[in-house]
Amino acid sequence: MARSAPVLGFLGLSAVLGACPKEPLPPPIPPADTGIPVDRPDATPVDTARPDTTPPPDTAVPDTSVPPDTALPPDGATEDGPAPDGPPRPFWCDSPVTPATEVRGATVPEGFCVRRFGRIRHPRTLVFSPDGDLWVASPQMVGAGGTGPGIGAIAVMPDDNRDGVAEDTVRYVDIARREELDTVHGLLFADGHLYYTVADQVLRVPWARGERRMPMTATPSVVAMLPDAERWTHGLARHRDGTILVSMGIYGATFCPLRNVRQGAILAIGGATGAMGQVFSQGYRNPMYLRCYGWGECYAAELTDDGWFGPGHEKIVNFHRGEDYGYPCCYDRGRVSPTPRMGTVGCDTVTEGIQNYDVGFTPFGFDYEPGRWSGAFQNAIFVGLHGRVGSWEGTGIRWSPVDPSTHRPTRPPEVFLGGWGAGTPNNGRVADLIFAPDGRMFFSDDQDGAVYWVAPRTLRMP
Repeated sequence: MARSAPVLGFLGLSAVLGACPKEPLPPPIPPADTGIPVDRPDATPVDTARPDTTPPPDTAVPDTSVPPDTALPPDGATEDGPAPDGPPRPFWCDSPVTPATEVRGATVPEGFCVRRFGRIRHPRTLVFSPDGDLWVASPQMVGAGGTGPGIGAIAVMPDDNRDGVAEDTVRYVDIARREELDTVHGLLFADGHLYYTVADQVLRVPWARGERRMPMTATPSVVAMLPDAERWTHGLARHRDGTILVSMGIYGATFCPLRNVRQGAILAIGGATGAMGQVFSQGYRNPMYLRCYGWGECYAAELTDDGWFGPGHEKIVNFHRGEDYGYPCCYDRGRVSPTPRMGTVGCDTVTEGIQNYDVGFTPFGFDYEPGRWSGAFQNAIFVGLHGRVGSWEGTGIRWSPVDPSTHRPTRPPEVFLGGWGAGTPNNGRVADLIFAPDGRMFFSDDQDGAVYWVAPRTLRMP
């Protein structure tokens, strides 16, 4: 979780308006490759190209035998009940393991499997479209922690034959047509549109089921202008009441309170909120990834100051309109910033987080299991950790069971996916994490350039 100097700096309003298209659209974009560098051929997967693929002792491949309490259901049955008439559907974990899909050295709990879905450079954010395709934001801009560059595109990774492997990487639109996509990050499908963020704007374009390339007649429109954005890595979510939310993050602060609360905030945009949106909740340093759920609650992964080791922590927050999460004066309720320069402030009214992580472990994408898994994993919260900058320590996936009525974790996070990061066969960093409609958990590695999925061995294909 590097906190380098601002990449883009502050942008004036005139610069924002100038980001709109200024010349006729070019011809249609030809089919593109996955964006894998030419010095790393598609035919040679990363983990088999390395001379030494033997996992160290602490990341040995786990025993994948199925224990009695996770025994496979009878043929024709699924975790959701009996299968319809016809032959039983196969299990996802029984899909063939090939050099392209094999994941060496990764550790997951007994009764689970992990597969590589496909490759694309710098996959920062993932979202499933209403028709079931996986969409990926691949910014060309290098991340603050040194990840990237990507292909500067919004891409689709279809799996039409439902074999668990992406057939292609289709560029819905890229920088050849929309130059602002060098900083594309947040993605959201809502209200018949695809919303996306770039450094200083939120835009949207009409979208219809089945579309995998932006029609030549389509022109994105600006939903909100973010001329005071310090970071370009925004997140998007849609509240149950229809409000579209976008995150704003900063690199750090030496004064308390912030002079411009918008810069460390979650904004409501669109509708009557005006051209620049309105503050929905505030007191953040970098709430990069956002999620809202059908039970009416919204959550953010908040990254705190790099120097706040010791009493400081990073956290998952359950945010609401009008709340203040304290940064930079406080790092949680009743806990003053550990940085002496802030002086003495009151933190008793700060809204506290629901789960904490070590400073530097960097919680990125997260999601709640939608009820397809069993046991303690059912409805649990899963969090992708990007790890410490430089060493990548801590990268992987953590999980916690939750109270079914409050959706709050009932115990500290535990390792779900290990064997990732520097010194392992999976020499990368976990970024976004999201559950698919079919029950698999997908996650991206924005350092090594790939997307993966995890499933219980009892989960059948649709």
